[in-house]
Amino acid sequence: MLNPKDFKTCFGISSKCEDENHVIFIDSDNIKYSDFVKDLLYLQNQYYLSDIYVLKTENGYNAFCLEKFKFNEVIKIINDISTSCKDHLRIGENRGYLTLRMSRSKQIISVIPKFTEIENELSLAHYLFFTEIMEYNLLNYDENKFDKLLKFDVVAYLSKKHGLPDLKIDNLDEEFDYTYR
Repeated sequence: MLNPKDFKTCFGISSKCEDENHVIFIDSDNIKYSDFVKDLLYLQNQYYLSDIYVLKTENGYNAFCLEKFKFNEVIKIINDISTSCKDHLRIGENRGYLTLRMSRSKQIISVIPKFTEIENELSLAHYLFFTEIMEYNLLNYDENKFDKLLKFDVVAYLSKKHGLPDLKIDNLDEEFDYTYR
């Protein structure tokens, strides 16, 4: 029988954009950094992805790309590497979006820059989330590369592995149009 005391509430941001497209969130646990970066470089070259940001986590790494794709394309892209967490993908596929757990302890440790033209729109809402709320220093982009959408979803979920993050939800202020589920 499940014991509610075994679970803790976590908060994350959804990959879903207001126009039903998604940004790419990749979770990898218990792998070597060099293997993860090799896979990310492969994805960037194979799918012509824009800049990829790599975060250090307690058990491995996260990566995100602000370029927008249909959800089935995001799943196909991420499934193309062996270092992605298959549970993260399975749960995301069941929900219809991927989640990146929020924590102030996660910091960008590297950026894999795109040296050619960005092909798809970038998510302005996710860019603002990462720069204004998480206070990450992201690369500057031509404003014409962004969509004009400002909504993003903050998702509360239960986890046995992680507790309440050190991010205070009251850091979200009224100038952002966000949805809290």
